[in-house]
This record gives sequence, C-alpha cells and structure tokens, in this order.
Amino acid sequence: MSANVSKVIVRVSIFTLLIGLLANFNVYAHNEVSAITNFYFVSPSGDDNNDGTEQQPWKTLHKAATTLRAGDTAIFEDGVYTSDQIIEFSNSGTNEAPITIKARNKQQAQLLFTGLNTKGKMQLNHSQYITIQDFEITQDVAGTGSADTYIHMNNCSNCIVSGNFIHAAGGKAVQALGGDHITVVDNTLYDLNIAVVMANVDQPVIAGNEIRDAVNAIMVPAGTRSAQIYNNSIRAVNTSIQNGIVLGGSYPSSVA
Repeated sequence: MSANVSKVIVRVSIFTLLIGLLANFNVYAHNEVSAITNFYFVSPSGDDNNDGTEQQPWKTLHKAATTLRAGDTAIFEDGVYTSDQIIEFSNSGTNEAPITIKARNKQQAQLLFTGLNTKGKMQLNHSQYITIQDFEITQDVAGTGSADTYIHMNNCSNCIVSGNFIHAAGGKAVQALGGDHITVVDNTLYDLNIAVVMANVDQPVIAGNEIRDAVNAIMVPAGTRSAQIYNNSIRAVNTSIQNGIVLGGSYPSSVA
C-alpha cells in the first residue's frame, strides 16, 4: 500500500471517529437536558416571597400552582396548608418535563380547604402532564351537593393523581370531563358521594385505590374509551354503597 493511500485512510478514520464522538456527545447532552428537574420547597412556616429553596421555602399551595413550569417539582413539608381560594395551575408540563406537587412524607402534608364546599377546589383546565401526589386532601366542612369536588379536570391530558388520602365531600374526590390518559392510582378515597368520575375520557387508568364509604365508587359513563380499571378495593364501613363500578350510561350535567 502506498504512503499516500495510508494517509488518506488515516485521515478518513480520524474524521469518522470525530463525527461519532460528536454524535454521541449531542445525544448525551440532549438526554442530560431533558432529565433536569427543578425542585422547590413549601412549608407551613415559609413565605411566598421567598425563593422556594429548601432553606427559604414558599408557604402556600397557590404559590406553587401558579409558579411551577414544565420540569418543576414542589416538595411540601409536613403540616397543614389551609386554602380558602380555588387552586388553578397556571402552566402545563411535558412528557419529558412534567409538573409535580408532592408531599415529602406520604400523606403528612394536609391540603385543607375552607369555605369552598360548593365548588371544585383544585381545577385543572386543558392542563397536561401534572401530577398531584401523596397528600391528605380534605376540608373544614363537607358540602352536600355534587359541585363539592376536590380535583376537577376539564379536557386534560396525561395528568396523575397518586398516593393521596382524599376524604369528606358531598361530591367527588376526582372528576375528569374530557381529555385523555388521566391516571388515578394508589389513593385512599373515603366519605364521598362519588370517588372517581371519568366522563368522555380516552384511555383513563383507575387502579389500586382503596375506596371506603362512597355512595358511588367509580363512574365511567358512555363516551369514555379504553378505560383500565383494576385492583381497586371498594368497601362499606359506615355508609352503604349504592354502586361499586358503573360503566356506560349518561352523566347528567346536573351532577358534573
């Protein structure tokens, strides 16, 4: 083999190696960026004017819901978080960067709503990739009407309610109207008129929940498609159950 041919082969090999390294670097860099999560902290002794760091936490659920952006997680310290206003999330997450609010210790952070027993208390409207995880969620006085709902989702996508203890409402724990891929898993739902409603939702998942003393446990009216409902425990302890799992039928606007 001539010296010129050898030089060409060496140069081509070095060029190919450099391209491979650059390609791998770009893939690695992309993966690193997509995996970044910004953590914020909330404490009953905090202040919403703080930066939201662990040393200077925020104080309220409202601050977290209106501030978090895609890729952000808010960690709630143990204690009671009282709210007398409806909570709405200002932003949505993405598949790679969801928005998450969660208790540091499971069900040791209580979201206590006051004066809102005729309304939906946490409202997600056209939201995507939001997770509500590991809280106790309750109120000062249970309402008597269907509108007394804790988590209301309207045309949402890929939102998750997981690991919560939700109790004491004349309406619903979780209600989703429209949207797709809504997941309600591993919650304890107690002392409710209806525990979970999925109306006109595509591919919802309702699984692993313990439902006690709910007049109606799970309602999936006509229009909901490809629902997965499994491993839910439904029990009557102090209140009789009218319906366990209802599939099909209409869902009147009067109870929505």
